Amino acid sequence: MESQPVVLEMAGNCDGTTKSNDAFVKDITTEGKQSDTFTDEGTSELVELPPLTYIDFIPECKESQTAGKEPSYADFGSVVDQANRWLLSALKFEVYKCETLSVKLSADYKPQTGQALLHVASNGKNSYLRILRLWLIPRTDSNSPAQQLGYITVLPDHASGSRTQVLNLFPGTTTTRNVVEVNLSSFDNVRTTVDRLNSQLQLKPLPGRVLTVETQTFKCLESGTCDKLNPEASLWSEAATTARLYLTGLRIFYVTGLPACEAIGFYDEVPEMFHSKDGLGLKVKFATVDQTLSKASHWLQRQQDVRVVSIQMIDVKLERTQVSNCTKVQCDPLQSGYTETPGLTEMRYTKILRIAYIKGKTLDNSPLYSGINLTSRLFIPARIKRRNFETFSQTMHQVASWLRTSGTPLLMCETTRYYCSRPDFVINGFQSYLMCI
Repeated sequence: MESQPVVLEMAGNCDGTTKSNDAFVKDITTEGKQSDTFTDEGTSELVELPPLTYIDFIPECKESQTAGKEPSYADFGSVVDQANRWLLSALKFEVYKCETLSVKLSADYKPQTGQALLHVASNGKNSYLRILRLWLIPRTDSNSPAQQLGYITVLPDHASGSRTQVLNLFPGTTTTRNVVEVNLSSFDNVRTTVDRLNSQLQLKPLPGRVLTVETQTFKCLESGTCDKLNPEASLWSEAATTARLYLTGLRIFYVTGLPACEAIGFYDEVPEMFHSKDGLGLKVKFATVDQTLSKASHWLQRQQDVRVVSIQMIDVKLERTQVSNCTKVQCDPLQSGYTETPGLTEMRYTKILRIAYIKGKTLDNSPLYSGINLTSRLFIPARIKRRNFETFSQTMHQVASWLRTSGTPLLMCETTRYYCSRPDFVINGFQSYLMCI
């Protein structure tokens, strides 16, 4: 039986600094003919290249933390520049996918890149640093030039025509009322944002070929602060007890070159919801990831002239609504953003499946994915004892080993996080989430 591509869900820690996760990428600048092995540093032993690995690039700290002041970091564009310099010498690998990750910072603003179990304060402020993760596979064409990456960030526009003007209506410190009164329905939803982007790309194509299209959320406003929307900022924070407004945007990474004149599309598969009464309350159950993937497979098999560039599990906020005196929970995958108001309204989320693709003609005009059945495998960091887990890079060894032994074709991978609901993971007022692969 022919093996099928698999979607790897990487549950989310961000291991590594500007180095890779293990010795596989430690010394890959050796010149010579492309092969599936290289010589490990300090030995004559040939080490097989992994079928999948990664490397993280972290923004440079421009100004250290001082009393009462956060440190200053270079913007996100700087890590793409770092990656491009590295790619010029990393000629044994090619970039399979780009990923923007928000890494939790410790109290002294050090990136917690090696931990699988991370804690979010239920009181006080949580700070994060946006880093770039490159997923790498062995290079298939040794004669092609080194890849160089570019990116654009696309945010929903406002009905008034000026998103910036609307979000800057609140000078000084934002209040909870300011956040709650922002009308999110006045912002373009995801589909309208993509349509606007495609119209712009017709007039001014990207200088290259699209590699990854990812959905990202960006904090716009937070009560008690003067914070404003800045998608290029690397450092951002949120307090656990404040009202916050987030917008949903897109980040498109591309391999620079001649314009490919591509148009972007996407398909969302929302898990089926089952409502039932639980005493006086409402109980909601959701279809499993496998069931959701199965439905998405049926859609993908029927598509012609598309190239999949991203498969992403996205957290979408759920909303309670009253329909004919009946309470329902609804999920809008196209929402332009959402608000979080701790203590005022409940905050529940579900994961939806989003497939981003490029529209175009295939060589034989036939469906590329007609024989594909999407499956997934979740790699969870091994628990050593109590709240001590192996690092993300150690979990990555499980992935490489499984890909080698199973021979399963890889369609997509991602880093995602899962919140821990067990009581022993709630520590001194902190909630916890586990980063898996």
